[in-house]
Amino acid sequence: MIYSIQKRRLKQLILVSFLLFSGMAQSQILVTLIFGEKLNSEGVEFGLSGGLTRSRINGFSDQRAQTTLNLGFYFDIRLKGQWWLNTGVMVVSRQGTNRISGDELAYFYQDTTIDIDPIVSDGNFGQAMDYFNVPILIKYKHPTHFFVEGGFMLGLRTRAGTYYKASAEKASMEFVYYNQDLFRRIDAGAMFGLGYKLMKGEGMNIGVRYYHGLVDIYKSDETSLYNQTLYFFADIPIGANKEQTAD
Repeated sequence: MIYSIQKRRLKQLILVSFLLFSGMAQSQILVTLIFGEKLNSEGVEFGLSGGLTRSRINGFSDQRAQTTLNLGFYFDIRLKGQWWLNTGVMVVSRQGTNRISGDELAYFYQDTTIDIDPIVSDGNFGQAMDYFNVPILIKYKHPTHFFVEGGFMLGLRTRAGTYYKASAEKASMEFVYYNQDLFRRIDAGAMFGLGYKLMKGEGMNIGVRYYHGLVDIYKSDETSLYNQTLYFFADIPIGANKEQTAD
């Protein structure tokens, strides 16, 4: 099915993102108030996580990375000494790619009557998949407040679509063809990251993680596609005091 959206403005996207972030923050604060120190203690840190996602699909010959937002929550659970388990859920997490060529685009439109040739050169075609992602990482926190981490991430795809975007003056247009039946529901792969804890080890975590998918996300035997993603993130502890967050 195709949808047409005209005159989409940047301020609408900013408003939606702000409302979503605010709603998630309020829900995390509510959970913290209910469970209190059980969520943020000497051995457990809990909070809100968000940032930018730069994703591409390994398997396409000519493409550009797709930039989106990611939002969720996280847990840091002390294992022993400076070793921690990092996990949580990325509730908003989109992976995909931009600038798919006409030949490769035909894979995703193979079961439709859409004639893509007249418009493929006038705008940007891309593929997007929405996931609930769960990272499971072993983190080492150095006394200098830098940390490194590694492990894997599991993803549950909720929907997928091939989109077309074009802009002219102050108006823009977008078409989306939802094609989740072409993609597998489960994704999994390796993840590695590094970062730094601000405010002398008592503030938020900032860093970057790299995800390399190990599961072929495309059901067809004609080609193999794998997610490759960079996550630029900030983890904000909620309800933690200095004694709770210090190592």
